[in-house]
Amino acid sequence: MGNRRPGRTHRPRPDRGLRIYRSKGETMSDPVRDVSPVWSERFWRQVQKTSTCWFWTGKKYTGGYGAFHIGAKYLKPHRLSYEMRKGKIPSGLTIDHLCRNAACVNPEHLEAVTMKENLMRGNAPTAINHRKEQCIRNHPLSGANLAIVAGKRQCRICNRMRDKRWLKNNPGRRKEIVAAYRARCAEKKGASL
Repeated sequence: MGNRRPGRTHRPRPDRGLRIYRSKGETMSDPVRDVSPVWSERFWRQVQKTSTCWFWTGKKYTGGYGAFHIGAKYLKPHRLSYEMRKGKIPSGLTIDHLCRNAACVNPEHLEAVTMKENLMRGNAPTAINHRKEQCIRNHPLSGANLAIVAGKRQCRICNRMRDKRWLKNNPGRRKEIVAAYRARCAEKKGASL
């Protein structure tokens, strides 16, 4: 490594399989089109097939996703498996594990979807909140009871209960809040004339 001249591009030997660079200065080639039998065989050696999932047994990133290198480039095995069996991943789409197993490379368990759909299918707090149909007090989070405040869904009934409780506990502030509300309403009425 240390004896390479600056600006030179590393090229693997032709008998080693994938040609990473087409010519000096060009970008990396498409790994799917160029995967040779040598790389493909090395890839599938690191897969343990079971009756359901195909587990990646090679190097893994944090979070359980696999890492597979071809030449100087690390690729995610689930993406490579999808591309080898189903074709190129369409632009703007990402790969979703239908089995919810990050180490799975079974192409039947992988689907190309938008990032939003992938997130909403998952178990992150955003997805869990998106699927909720009721608030914590079992009021419906739909129709007239649904308020969107700063991009977040809120229950109007719970908001009114919270506001009443606050006003009860802060009686001195009630008059100034009501006065400020009436002033805002008067401004809106005057602006609309």
